[in-house]
Amino acid sequence: MTGTMFNDQEKHKGVLVMSYHHLTLDERESILVLHSRHLTIRNITLRLKRSPSTISRELRRLSVIG
Repeated sequence: MTGTMFNDQEKHKGVLVMSYHHLTLDERESILVLHSRHLTIRNITLRLKRSPSTISRELRRLSVIG
C-alpha cells in the first residue's frame, strides 16, 4: 500500500487499473466499533483509510444499515 487515502488504484504498464484488498478482521471489527459509537461512514473512512463504498458495503453486508 502506498499510504494514500484510497489504495484502490495502481498503475500497471502505464495504465491506471483498480486493485482490491480484502478487509482484515481488525478492520471489520473497527468498522463495527466505530459505527456503534455513531461515527459516520465518512469519519470511519478517514480513520481506516478506506473508501466510503467499502465501509458502506461492509455495514450493509452485516445488516447494520438498511
